Amino acid sequence: MKNRVASTSAASRERLEKISHHFLTAAEPRRRQEAVSPLTIPIISVSPEAAFPHDRLARALASRGRPARVLEISRELQNSALPASLPDPTHQPGAALSLTGKGGTAPATPDGVRDAIGALNPAPAFCLVPLKASEVVTGVELGCLLIGAEPNREGLLAAYRLAKAAWAHRPGASVGVTILNARDRTSAALHFKKLAEAVTRFLGEELVSFGFIPEPPDPYAAVDLLSDERQDTGVNRAVEGIANLILADLEAMEAEAEAAQVEAEAPLRALRAAGNA
Repeated sequence: MKNRVASTSAASRERLEKISHHFLTAAEPRRRQEAVSPLTIPIISVSPEAAFPHDRLARALASRGRPARVLEISRELQNSALPASLPDPTHQPGAALSLTGKGGTAPATPDGVRDAIGALNPAPAFCLVPLKASEVVTGVELGCLLIGAEPNREGLLAAYRLAKAAWAHRPGASVGVTILNARDRTSAALHFKKLAEAVTRFLGEELVSFGFIPEPPDPYAAVDLLSDERQDTGVNRAVEGIANLILADLEAMEAEAEAAQVEAEAPLRALRAAGNA
């Protein structure tokens, strides 16, 4: 494990410093958080036309040995949360939990989402929670908020306002951005840089990049006729990149936590060694 910790790159350490509360629910005591298995990632797409590929990300995480679920929230009728995206033989239809306790179209509450996550059986390693822009406070209470923004003026401005609202509620909270419908990696990087610079300059906060999702292919392009899978290749590759970023953060934190535990137990081990001498 010492070799694993020592091999953490400077870039990984810098990224880790920017998301010191990544995956942690700041509103809860740490002891309670450690008892909850699923690590929560609330996700908000600021444009209805740019959907975040929650299901694909859940599958990408699961394929890497970290089971993930998408907690779908229905704001009509029951205002309930339903586990989705991956088959769960233990899930019984109709056993949904209320997220609001108010009915109608009331926004999801942090406690409601936590209760729904706690009821997942078996508990996954990750729980992705799609939220509406109006539920930004709920998102930032749950953990590291991930915003999906389109690479245009309207999309970046909406993401800026959403991040500002999150930090107004919880200064220093972890906020990440995925650029949706990007022309390519270079274009996504330029748009993220523009947004991150505005955030640093005017809000004094830092955004964390969570990659990008390419724009959908032209449905009339001849190449799409060759294979139904060809048109999904770019999206799948991008989603796998996002999954790798999430897992790299998690593994770095796990390594640092284990190293800290080893260091804290060093005096006790020394006393035991002296007693056995």
